[in-house]
Amino acid sequence: MKSYTKHIIKAALLSCFFFISFCSIGQERFNIRDSIGSLANVFIGVQEFEDHYSVYGNGIFLEDSFLIEPMNSVKYSLSGELISAQSFSKEVGIWNLRNQAGNSYINEPLQYCSIGQTYDENTGTGAGFIASFDENGDTIQTILYHSPYIEEYGAEFDFIAPLEIVASTNDDNSFFISTNIFKSGTQTDCWIQRMSPDGESLWSYFYATEANPDGCYSMIPLENGGVLAAISDNILGTKLVEIDSLGQVLSFYDSEVLRRFRDMKKSSDGNLVAVSIFPGEEEGWRPRISKLSPQGAIIWSELFGSDSPAFFIDQAFTKLVRSADGNYVAGGVHYEYLDSFTEENGSFNENGWLVKISDDGEVIWDRKYSFVNSPNDTHTLNDLKATCDGGYIFCGEATDGDTGTPFSEGPPQQGWLVKVDEYGCLVEGCQLFDSIQEPISPDEIIFTFSPNPASNFLNIYQGQQVSALAVYELHDYQGKLLESFPASECFTTMMVDVSAYSSGNYILSLREGDKLLQSEKVIIQ
Repeated sequence: MKSYTKHIIKAALLSCFFFISFCSIGQERFNIRDSIGSLANVFIGVQEFEDHYSVYGNGIFLEDSFLIEPMNSVKYSLSGELISAQSFSKEVGIWNLRNQAGNSYINEPLQYCSIGQTYDENTGTGAGFIASFDENGDTIQTILYHSPYIEEYGAEFDFIAPLEIVASTNDDNSFFISTNIFKSGTQTDCWIQRMSPDGESLWSYFYATEANPDGCYSMIPLENGGVLAAISDNILGTKLVEIDSLGQVLSFYDSEVLRRFRDMKKSSDGNLVAVSIFPGEEEGWRPRISKLSPQGAIIWSELFGSDSPAFFIDQAFTKLVRSADGNYVAGGVHYEYLDSFTEENGSFNENGWLVKISDDGEVIWDRKYSFVNSPNDTHTLNDLKATCDGGYIFCGEATDGDTGTPFSEGPPQQGWLVKVDEYGCLVEGCQLFDSIQEPISPDEIIFTFSPNPASNFLNIYQGQQVSALAVYELHDYQGKLLESFPASECFTTMMVDVSAYSSGNYILSLREGDKLLQSEKVIIQ
């Protein structure tokens, strides 16, 4: 029975080289690395519209011999083609706009808002900003607000970093915004406000401890007009604080998930699902997805990956979305030590990462996404959204960690935008590998790839675990070796930049020493 099942799966995988599966009709998939003409670029937030995606972030540009850091608004078609790019800088009272927390729809007056930090030349201090955009990416208004500690401690304590913004359920179009504010030394406190659409602070709540930092990365608006905030620090853990519409604290609970929440959603049964980090065995950190009661008690909790270095504390899972079927998809960064590495491929990977998990805590699928053209590439996933076709789109940055071997085109830091289908597949049909758990047979399919023909990136999905000594090779038809890189962990999509190669036929093979595991014809155009 097992052998019969494997042959069926193999036939289905082969058909995916040529046909679109029924479940994925109409779902676009693409992988974009883009500098939009800047010296460095990062994508922070993404929104889906009827006929395009809007992406917001920051770039570094040279203007009149000065480096400026404007905020960018970039439009891509639903198939991933660049439509337009705008930069916003040197508006009245604003020089640089450093986007801090992506882009979210708030309400009718504000529409799509990005938040971050900037410099207010009118006051000579740092300021938080709330920039409102319409669906075309044009600015509606910009609100500046300042640290309440400036008057008490002086202008040198003007650091301010907005972290999250959510709409309220009140009928006045107010919203909630959380901010880190600099107090003294290296200490930052948490500041939560309810604001009117014109930026008036309706009330403030402060959480200030001796720990550093105190921050709120996730809030859920409540039906009573208040908000539920997850406030975390690195020593005292995470607190779940319910604040009513007037700013009064209704409840304050210690969560059993000790380390900081990066995102949380309310489940259909009234509980909470959250992504956080967990102390590892060797002073590192591991990503964690948990379901909690409203009082912070753990209902279930799952750890993922392996320990990452202590400096990796702000990575792991950073975003959480509800899927169309009522489950959850977490997005973040997966840290991978390489057992077999060279100067060409580096000693580690920091890959994009999506995991789908059920409301009961069962892992449905697990996908990683890795560029292979340069050693020690690092990837950051800053925003993740479910799309109307049932798939997902995420954005962040791809950064080349080795200045001696840069990306084949463009600067070493570029914005990164990826659209996958409902299964998290960048390579069509990758979900068919999820049921293959048996040892590899001589005729087994280990990897699949797309697009074919390829023009910019060739995406290779490795659906089975192979030896750490296994290596992928790309040859031209004359037998010249063009690319060589080690096999990845199971369920990883490897993205190979082939834009510099001439049109023609190529051979992609996977070898373990002298043993050929799989070989396929690739067309580049």
